[in-house]
Formats: sequence, structure tokens, C-alpha cells
Amino acid sequence: MGKLIKFIIYAIAMCVIYIVIGSLYNRKNITGDSGQSEMCYVVKMPGTLKYVYLGLFLLGVCMFCIFTFQKIQKNPTVTDGHLWMSLGVMAIGLLVAVWANRWRVAVNGEKMEIQRLFRKNVILQVNEIERVETGKKNQMILYRGGKKLITIDYLTDNYECLEKTLKRNVREENEKSKN
Repeated sequence: MGKLIKFIIYAIAMCVIYIVIGSLYNRKNITGDSGQSEMCYVVKMPGTLKYVYLGLFLLGVCMFCIFTFQKIQKNPTVTDGHLWMSLGVMAIGLLVAVWANRWRVAVNGEKMEIQRLFRKNVILQVNEIERVETGKKNQMILYRGGKKLITIDYLTDNYECLEKTLKRNVREENEKSKN
């Protein structure tokens, strides 16, 4: 019974973390994204991704509840592995939600801030991007100083705005270099 309580505490902790992260993300969206324009916008993961992994998280919660109920009923076919698996499904949904909420590229005029999950934020001028390549799946690969800076998928929100900004910047840089 002590193991079961430990599993329940893990599940409750993951649910609380998911709720806190969701509320922080929603509050940031209300205050941070309201004044978007052609020069000031945020490129972020598509909203659909958030809902897909919310579904995965909820699937893990449902599995956990069913397996816990069966374990309490002393069903011999339900093992700790079932509980670990349902916690793992919950954790995958939670981690992708954190990643999707954290990853963003904020463009404010000529400044760009790149926020990634496990790396330090990068703040740079748009004209510091020396090269933009298009990948196999129409994603943009940005380079600075000869090194790959970030890959931005075609499905991200505001992809087109970033593409216009980069095309305008590359055109201006090419005109300056020709003169």
C-alpha cells in the first residue's frame, strides 16, 4: 500500500505542475501577445501541438486512475509496471507541453530573442543573421557566425511574418554588399 501512495503522490504532483505551467502560459499570452504587428510578433509552436499533448497527458491520467482502481480492488493482473507506464505517458505529455510553451522566437523591430528549453536565451539583431536555408520540409534554418542558430518549422505560428522579415533583411544586406 505504501508504493501505491507514492504513485498517487507522483500523479498529483504532475497534475499540479501541468496546471501551474498552463496558467503561467495563458497569463503570458494575455499580456504578451496582444500587440502583434508586422514588426513585432512572436513565432511559437502551433496551438494544435499543445492540445495533442494535453490529450496524451489526460490519457495518462485516465490510465492511472483505472490501474489504481484495479490495484485497490486487488486485481492480480495489474502490476506496478502499469502504474509506471501511465506515469510515463503523463510525463511525456507534461514535458512536451513545457517545451512547446517555452520555445519561441520574439521579434521586436530589428531585435530578435530566441528562447529554447535547455539553452540560454539568444538576443541578436535581425541583420546579424548571415544566411537562411530552406530545409527538406520547408523549415527555415538560420545561421550566425557560420554556425546553425535555430531551425524553425513551417507549421509554427507567425512563420510567414518571420519569413517576410528575413527576406526584407537579406535583400537589404545584399544591396549594401553590392554598393
